[in-house]
Amino acid sequence: MQIIEMMHEDSDTPSGLVVANDVDNSRCYLLVRQALKRMPTSNCVVINEDAAFMPTFILNKDAPERVLFDRILCDVICSGDGTFRKNPEMWRSWSPQKAIGLHKLQANIARRCLQLLAVDGLMVYSTCSLNPIEDEAVIAEMLRFGNGSIELVDVSDRLPQLKRSPGVSSWKVFDKDMTEYKSPDEVPEATKKSLVPSMFPPTDEEKQTFHLERCFRILPHMQNTGGFFVAVLRKTRPISTETPTRFCSAPPTKRRKTFKEDPFVFLKEDDERWKEIAEYYGILKTFPYKNLLGRTNEVDKKRTLYFVSDAVKEFLTCNQDKVKVINAGLRMFGRVETKFKQCRFRMSQDGVRTILPFLTKRVVEVDAEDLLKILLSNEEHENYPREKLKCNEKLDAIDLGSVVLVTTRNGVKRAICTWMGAKTIAPYISKEERIHVCRMLGYDTSNMENVICSKRQSKAIRDRDLAAGRKAIEQANSEHETRVDEAEHSPIEVDDRVEGIDANNLQSNFNLDHNNCGKGNDLA
Repeated sequence: MQIIEMMHEDSDTPSGLVVANDVDNSRCYLLVRQALKRMPTSNCVVINEDAAFMPTFILNKDAPERVLFDRILCDVICSGDGTFRKNPEMWRSWSPQKAIGLHKLQANIARRCLQLLAVDGLMVYSTCSLNPIEDEAVIAEMLRFGNGSIELVDVSDRLPQLKRSPGVSSWKVFDKDMTEYKSPDEVPEATKKSLVPSMFPPTDEEKQTFHLERCFRILPHMQNTGGFFVAVLRKTRPISTETPTRFCSAPPTKRRKTFKEDPFVFLKEDDERWKEIAEYYGILKTFPYKNLLGRTNEVDKKRTLYFVSDAVKEFLTCNQDKVKVINAGLRMFGRVETKFKQCRFRMSQDGVRTILPFLTKRVVEVDAEDLLKILLSNEEHENYPREKLKCNEKLDAIDLGSVVLVTTRNGVKRAICTWMGAKTIAPYISKEERIHVCRMLGYDTSNMENVICSKRQSKAIRDRDLAAGRKAIEQANSEHETRVDEAEHSPIEVDDRVEGIDANNLQSNFNLDHNNCGKGNDLA
């Protein structure tokens, strides 16, 4: 989100491109919901790939020069042992095997990121682990891989209030049985596949040139946080294609079968939907409508139209067949489900800031008081009566349907998408965005924020209780099945030497009672 903020600092339509990737499909959707919904942008693509084998991208099929990135955040998979404050289970389950099993993959991801980094570009390598095998050992291996083309950046003067601990140049290496090895030569042959040379500390000569103290850790007790490791790397020149002798490649991870995404299909010049939308909203011909796209080839099934920047359009056009794209651009129009004849698509709040300069119809200037009334009425889940608005005469001059309300406060213009009915009007805006706009208009939003926070806490408690209930039921069923299984396969041992007891008859009676179990015959 900070990168997106930086891109939009000087322009609403920057030329840059952000590619966000996660190997976990569900985390990709979480990224879209939590980040891009809060800060919609036409300059971002979310993909679902294994970062260790990220394909090479191009932006021009006629001149297929590979894409190199100016900035890369390499937040690799890790053991997460820096999260032991919020995850106490980490204390009981910690093992050196976790770092050993991840080191090769982490190194592969970092190496591929460095290959995709432009000269003079910066890469941040980060983990939420405190284990040097996942941290400094990986950085040292990247410096070997760069062979002089990669350097660690000293960032000790940045964020002076941030309490941190410098990186280390020596550490101990243990196998899964907690046997310590001081050098790769001590590792037995049977263990060399898991304990590779790159896990060991650098040599004395390497320590002088690597400057691993430029890395840093954020320790939990320093400022009441989790534990993190961060290193900033700069590429000073192109990297040689030679494979480092100490580097061991990890096999590619097998992709888990997931839902197949629909393809991105851009609008064509003769698209009837665009003609309908352009006429209804009075959109200027200078608007780049060819950057609008849907997620299916079938016209009638396109429920949403997204808008992407020129860079994202080129990225999708040239690379969509080689990567799994989860999300691209921002939502611009959504199809109306009701039988609304004037236009099948309403405006989306995500895209209103981008398209507003091109609109000549269905835009109404209102004062902050009217806009607040509409936004606060939605808090009560009610549409606001138009007759109570000072701008009602302006609204009467417009047909029913999607309307953009614009107000200016302290030199800042705010635009809100609404749906206008015959007698009422309602905002089409998320709860978070509504609170933000109300706050910018000078309204005290503390009660609104408390309500949302309370609802989220209640939902979290409810979800936790449901999960605990399901777990208890599963455990009870499992224990019941175990007892039944043991009863069926473990006959009662009786001493038939006891006078007056027939062991065979006793066993038969037990089986009879057991068969009646659950039928109401054995209730006491």
